[in-house]
Amino acid sequence: MSAYRLRWFAPAGLLGLLGFVLHEPMLYALFGLFVFTSFFWVDERAEVNLGRAAAFAYVVTLVAYMVSMVLLVVLSRTRELTGLTRVNLLEIIVLAFAAIFALHILSFALSYEYFERKGV
Repeated sequence: MSAYRLRWFAPAGLLGLLGFVLHEPMLYALFGLFVFTSFFWVDERAEVNLGRAAAFAYVVTLVAYMVSMVLLVVLSRTRELTGLTRVNLLEIIVLAFAAIFALHILSFALSYEYFERKGV
């Protein structure tokens, strides 16, 4: 999907105001859609760099998922040896997903900045 189409997610950030009306703090997360307002000022070169950064972030995220799944399988098979309970494994899974998400965002942002500075 091109940045031209993604920019129309930005007005949906106003749905975060429903958090105030409905007294539901989870709806405040919809304010995150305002990040797409930056796509209103994207030119062709920046859009190509966004595509490159997204491709790089996809590969990094895929490798991180594969590594974490292998580690989780090993941990679950050696649960008796390590003394982990099911609750501990669930906590590890949640932390793994959070770490993968952070890695995805960082790899996207840093690779986009790299491609911007490289000037290709």
